[in-house]
Amino acid sequence: MAESRIETEKKASQPEAHAAENFQDHAPKTEVVLLENNTAEPQTGKPSAEKQEKNIKSASKSGLITRIWEILSKIIRFPGNLWNKVISIIKGIIEKIKNIKKTISGITDKLGWWKEFLTNERTKAAISLIWKDVKGLLHHVLPTKLEGDVTFGCDDPAITGTVLAVLGMTFPFHKNRIHVNPLFDGENQLTGNVFLKGRIYGIVLIKAAIEIYFNKNIKYVINRWKHKED
Repeated sequence: MAESRIETEKKASQPEAHAAENFQDHAPKTEVVLLENNTAEPQTGKPSAEKQEKNIKSASKSGLITRIWEILSKIIRFPGNLWNKVISIIKGIIEKIKNIKKTISGITDKLGWWKEFLTNERTKAAISLIWKDVKGLLHHVLPTKLEGDVTFGCDDPAITGTVLAVLGMTFPFHKNRIHVNPLFDGENQLTGNVFLKGRIYGIVLIKAAIEIYFNKNIKYVINRWKHKED
């Protein structure tokens, strides 16, 4: 009985010994893990100077590559852009030439219309009739007798000379029957007497108006003129 108790006690003490040994084996390992964790923590902080320098170099290289690519892209696109610009200029020149041709064509058409209109026999007949009636009316309306004497002057002698030149152009009408006396003393003055004698008969005016109104050639000219844009 004593031996069996001793064996049971040994058996009971053996698990305890194994547990103690396992505890001793595991205790140092936990310390090592803690030490390893403690030594790894500083590595998770800010990057070192070498890493910062590497990052800067990589960023500068990336920017340089981007810049070079932009320059190469511009160089590659330059011939195409130049060609498009040349084509645009050529198209503009062609369009301007077309507009000039249209303008010249329009002027040519108008000149052709006027030539055909003025050389038409009916147009010539209408113009001849109007000219005949106008000359008859002028001969009838103009005075048969004209006499006078006019004296004038202006503040500026240059104006006086200009007016005298204009009046000189009327000599063929009054045949120097009106005497003009200019004054160049710098004073505004206009004096004189003019005598007119003539005749105006209303029947002559009515006759010319009726002849022009009912003339077929005149109507033809008026109709052509109204539809000249057609």
